[in-house]
Amino acid sequence: MAAVNSSEGTFSIPPPIEPMLAKLAEELPDGANFLYEPKWDGFRAIVFRSASDLYIQSRDSRPLDRYFPELHDALMDRLANFVDPKTGKKPVKAIFKKEDVFKGTHADTAPDILMEPNEGYSLTHAKSAIEDADWVSGDHRMDGVIVAAGPAVTPFTTTPYLIDMAPTMLAALDAPAGIKHTGSVLSNVVGSEASVKSEAVAGTVAVSDEEQTASDTEADEMEEHLRGLGYLE
Repeated sequence: MAAVNSSEGTFSIPPPIEPMLAKLAEELPDGANFLYEPKWDGFRAIVFRSASDLYIQSRDSRPLDRYFPELHDALMDRLANFVDPKTGKKPVKAIFKKEDVFKGTHADTAPDILMEPNEGYSLTHAKSAIEDADWVSGDHRMDGVIVAAGPAVTPFTTTPYLIDMAPTMLAALDAPAGIKHTGSVLSNVVGSEASVKSEAVAGTVAVSDEEQTASDTEADEMEEHLRGLGYLE
């Protein structure tokens, strides 16, 4: 397996990857430096795996998961039942197909399979199937916490989602949105009258070159902070 992702996001090598193919010839060449590849009927597939996502690609760079959904089931079963030989625990707490998690316009670009790490494990930074962490960092979880206070705040009647946060913050600030958001305004936080001005396009603010440039010290501090969060290696 190689490390990659269909959404070109969290993987160290973004797909597609052009596979190595044998060249057609009229006759077999002479010499000891040649390999011969028989032509079999069927599919050639490359399975990409990051720490928490999987993607199956055909030889012509197309996704194969829609043709072989049973491959996902087999991979999901193996991953979900993998046991850490040192602790006897399963690093994967839960595993999902993308259609069970993602909805909306860009759902088809999401990773095919997603895994939620168990407590005490991270699926973000490992370079091999399992390895000891040399530092402790945070990780993303499926369950989150929303804390809000104000005169319009009431208990949630429906489940809020992360994609609801951007339109909710824009509605709270009465700020225009330059795009149409997939999420919804959380009326339990900002009130039933709040909404996003979806038709308005946010204006641009002119910034001078001096204001845009960070000092070397600031750049080093930002790089170190991003590395500590796991966004840089």
